[in-house]
Amino acid sequence: MVSCLAGLADWRGELICSTSWMVGVTGASRSSVMRALAGLEAGGALARRRRYRPAPAAGDWRGSGRLSRGASLITLHAARVVPEVEEAWVARELPDFCSRGPYVGTDDDEGLRSAILTASAEGWEGPATGVVARSLDAATGRQLAQAVKRGVVFSALGREESRLDTMGWAWQVLRMSEEAIASAASPWGYWTASTKNQVSRWRDAASPEESFDPSMMPIVSDPLPGECDAPLVGIGEIGPVLGGAVEALVVAGVDETLAWAGMRRVAELAMSASSRAHTSAAQDPRLADLGYSPAAARRMMTLVKGSRRGTKAPVLGLGPDQLRERAQEVADLVRDSGVPALTT
Repeated sequence: MVSCLAGLADWRGELICSTSWMVGVTGASRSSVMRALAGLEAGGALARRRRYRPAPAAGDWRGSGRLSRGASLITLHAARVVPEVEEAWVARELPDFCSRGPYVGTDDDEGLRSAILTASAEGWEGPATGVVARSLDAATGRQLAQAVKRGVVFSALGREESRLDTMGWAWQVLRMSEEAIASAASPWGYWTASTKNQVSRWRDAASPEESFDPSMMPIVSDPLPGECDAPLVGIGEIGPVLGGAVEALVVAGVDETLAWAGMRRVAELAMSASSRAHTSAAQDPRLADLGYSPAAARRMMTLVKGSRRGTKAPVLGLGPDQLRERAQEVADLVRDSGVPALTT
């Protein structure tokens, strides 16, 4: 629901949205939508304000002189940033151990689980600690070979230096996550994967393979398909002329949410390249996301700016009857686009 609201908002975070629109877009029940909006408002994510619009009178967009409840004006609030508190890092050095003695092979997960649990119960100071340490020593060259190689290539470590450093990281991971490793279905697999992730993140974080390739980035001078660098228009900047066109669209059967969001975007496009305004509207991905077909988007632009050849006047030169007819043309095309949220 939040993403739907964000898609309708202008640059100030304001939008006009009806409950029926949210019901149609999300597929949720009306009561569920109302509860969700109330929850977001209680949590400070948005604020709602009632709006009133002229009550329709026999298809006349100017209304009957009375006011009826319109779609709400919603203002989205910026999310509060909660600083991340990192867990304290307590260094756990690999203990001294005798290379001769029992150890657990990498194919024995249950043996490693038992050794870890025993060492933990001994406070990591008993014989089981040596078993775990020898097991790590024997497994590093195979289980952690990739991490050892990364240390040589990306961190400029010698081969033996990287092996010992990787063992130190693995021991740190074990001591910090001993319960998770011991309870995993495969303690060896969990321990190995966690160690690789930590080594890659902290020791080898600046490795070349993790950097991006500039040649794969889009060229800034070439816009993406359908992209148009249009000025920003807010809901509050749509004056009485375009506001009257919105009311005409609503009377013709277009949902208030769709009418306001579409008019705001068309106004932005109309203020951009004048000669390509109609084409820009037809190719605009934001209008397409709202449900306007290319034909409906073009007709909407014609309603605002008039036709490219001047055969149809812009909205400023339309009388009440002409505005009603032109709004009905847009509504019919929107209905043909299959948009579910149309007023009835």
